[in-house]
Amino acid sequence: MKKGNKKNNKITTIFFSFLKSEIFINWLVFTIIFTVYFCSSVGLINSGDTPQFFTTEALLKNKNLDISVFSRDPHFFVFPDIINYNNQILSMRGYMLSLFMIPFHLLSYSIKGLININNFPQEIRSANFPYELTIVSLYTVITAFGLMIIWKLIKEITNSKYISFFLIILLAFGTYCWKYSAYYTRHGLIVLFLSIVLYCFYYILLKNQLSYFLILLILCVLSFGLDLFFFITMIFTCFYIFVSKPKIYNFYLKNKRKLLIYFAICVLIMIIEISLNLFFYGSITAFQYNKLSIFTNLSRTQIIKILFSTPILPTFFIVLFGFGKIPQSAFDNYKFIPKNIAIYNSVDYAKMYNFFGVFFITPTLLVSFFIFLFTKNKSIKKYWPIINYSFIIFFVSILMNLKFFNFWGGNQYDIRYFYSYSISLVIPLAIFLNYVFKNKNIFYKYFIAIIFILSYIFSLIMGWLGVINMYKPALTGERRIWMDIYDLPRNLFKHSFKEYLDATFMNRENFWIPVIFSLIFLSIYLLYKKIKSFFQHKKQPATFFSINI
Repeated sequence: MKKGNKKNNKITTIFFSFLKSEIFINWLVFTIIFTVYFCSSVGLINSGDTPQFFTTEALLKNKNLDISVFSRDPHFFVFPDIINYNNQILSMRGYMLSLFMIPFHLLSYSIKGLININNFPQEIRSANFPYELTIVSLYTVITAFGLMIIWKLIKEITNSKYISFFLIILLAFGTYCWKYSAYYTRHGLIVLFLSIVLYCFYYILLKNQLSYFLILLILCVLSFGLDLFFFITMIFTCFYIFVSKPKIYNFYLKNKRKLLIYFAICVLIMIIEISLNLFFYGSITAFQYNKLSIFTNLSRTQIIKILFSTPILPTFFIVLFGFGKIPQSAFDNYKFIPKNIAIYNSVDYAKMYNFFGVFFITPTLLVSFFIFLFTKNKSIKKYWPIINYSFIIFFVSILMNLKFFNFWGGNQYDIRYFYSYSISLVIPLAIFLNYVFKNKNIFYKYFIAIIFILSYIFSLIMGWLGVINMYKPALTGERRIWMDIYDLPRNLFKHSFKEYLDATFMNRENFWIPVIFSLIFLSIYLLYKKIKSFFQHKKQPATFFSINI
């Protein structure tokens, strides 16, 4: 009996030590984010989703990019984000996102029978809807993984579980990461890629782990087919690191074989991308805006001028601080642009709706700029390489994207082109907060705490409002609940709890799926650590729950 009690006590001790371990906390945070995002999915939404969805289907079923064979599908609402080329209908955004989505399609095909669609409108429950819903719901794992990389980086920098927890919740639910996590676009992948970039940047410049530079090179060539602006960002990043860290040159001279292998991989990927672009589109890049019907009678030079015609001022301040109607001066370029292009971009509607900038939606990120008050502080000084990079990459990306002719994101009328880059500001924000809360000045500490808490609450409200005003499933013609922060005081109680629940978590009955997948991820990771530990310490193998993560 005593032996049994000792055994039970040992199991209990191991169990509770696991609950307190870093690996469990990491898993719990990931599971919460993944589950919330998953439950917010409503399936395919509009032409931002469907051309890429059908491109993936074409790749899997027909080994080409022509989506015209799916024209009879009830969800074939692909206009206007398509081009007609060589008697084919192609997505104007290329195929790279669709390549990344192939595993999600294959997995969803296997588990689509498990998905519950009772909460969804009867009129959109086509035979293919469970499959589509499963794919887009699982896609949320991309943003969730990206945020977990940021979470790990913040903990590495601050060594504070509280700061890292509050900031990852801010990014997850107080920005548009939540709104666009279940949206079949490149934005989620940019969040993931940029998270990896920040992580590599930190370990290269501050930890001297120069081999991470090769990861950046691979991300750079992959981004060529994902997003041209992000590709430029990646080129800038690689150049910035190479200049900032001259040791990289000597490191790879000493590791020529490794360098040649990775360089060959990067060159091969780029050659394949360009070759496929030439084969499918007749151009070097995969992005085919110049082949849109609205540009039929225009020269290439005219098209480029139109595509990047948005005036920097006042648009720069609108994108960052906007909190109402977009001023007419931001549309001055449309005085010289053909009317059909203005109609295509929904310019008249863009003038009608309120547009909220990055710092209005997530004002907490503005606190990151306070760090410039402490440029000579020793505890902050060592982090300046990544602090500078975080701000530079944010502003460079903002400037590039705002020049695009529909900077308001087409019929989204929001900052969807910009929100993914705002995650970089959480790094200087984390460093600043870590400094403040270790400061002995009580008045200063509480002053910053009050600003942080108030802006934090407002950011979470804005993040939620972004989710509920997204489209209903399968483009039923309306938004879920069209309400912004100005409507909140008078309209909050006009909708029932059930309406808000459906607008936020229509896919809630399938919550168990991300939980199960999270458990699978955890099991695989623990098994990996167990095997690794076994081979490293054959004489004293570690138990599952004594692993240091």
